[in-house]
Amino acid sequence: MLRWWPVDPSDKPAVLQQQERPIASLRTCLAARGQALARSEEKRRTAEADVEALRLRATEAEAALAEREAVEAEALAQMDQAHAEDIARRTSLHLAEIGAVQEELDNLRAGQSAELGEIERR
Repeated sequence: MLRWWPVDPSDKPAVLQQQERPIASLRTCLAARGQALARSEEKRRTAEADVEALRLRATEAEAALAEREAVEAEALAQMDQAHAEDIARRTSLHLAEIGAVQEELDNLRAGQSAELGEIERR
């Protein structure tokens, strides 16, 4: 324990020796705290670097997601366009078939009318 009051000169070496032990202990404690502070500071720097790296990765992931969504939207639009074109093609084929059937039906009706006219004339 440190003493601050006046000391008898003959007792000085003993008092100095008693004061050296707590001082050495305090120096050791201070050095340990300094080391602990340095370690915690290094951990803080590492954590900040990790957070920054994660932020960068998150930004890159968001950009990649936006790009994928754009590609997906374009693919869906192309697919819808192709589907619409397919429907239009099939519709035109069916209309052509219907036109052919209608023409054949008109020819049959015309032939049938001609036959009925001949039958009536007989």
